[in-house]
Amino acid sequence: MSAATPTQQQQKADKKQQEIREEELRDLHAKTHEKATKISKDTKNFAREVNEKASKKFEEGESYLKKIYSIIGKYASATSQYLSASVVDGSVLLKEKTNVLLQEFKNPVVSGHFILGVSILTAILHGYAEHHARYLKGKSDKEILLITGGSLLALVADGVLVKNLYPKYKRE
Repeated sequence: MSAATPTQQQQKADKKQQEIREEELRDLHAKTHEKATKISKDTKNFAREVNEKASKKFEEGESYLKKIYSIIGKYASATSQYLSASVVDGSVLLKEKTNVLLQEFKNPVVSGHFILGVSILTAILHGYAEHHARYLKGKSDKEILLITGGSLLALVADGVLVKNLYPKYKRE
């Protein structure tokens, strides 16, 4: 038997260390694979739970939106009915007022009053448009008082005439 030389002993020791390292790597690989598999399963379970919760929340949100849509529809319908009724009421009121106005225009005092008012308004607007300035601007105090007094006199005379003549020509 020959004794092993130091080189051979070193080689055996290196081989033994190599085998230990390989076994450690296999153990590490197995542990890593085991942990990765566990993480994968946990992740899949978590994803499934999240998906289920999201589906439930989506369904709840969808039903909530349907409720909101239903409420909005009811309010829109009620608003539409209210506006429709208001238009009908407004048209009835307009018809009544128009009939009253037409009846009043049959009275010559009212018709004359209307024509006089429109004529005065037209004259005033024409005066402003023609002079491009205020009607009383540049007039003396005497002229302004004369114009104001004349307007007041015409207004009082109009009131007296209407008070006396309106009942006489009123038609029922």
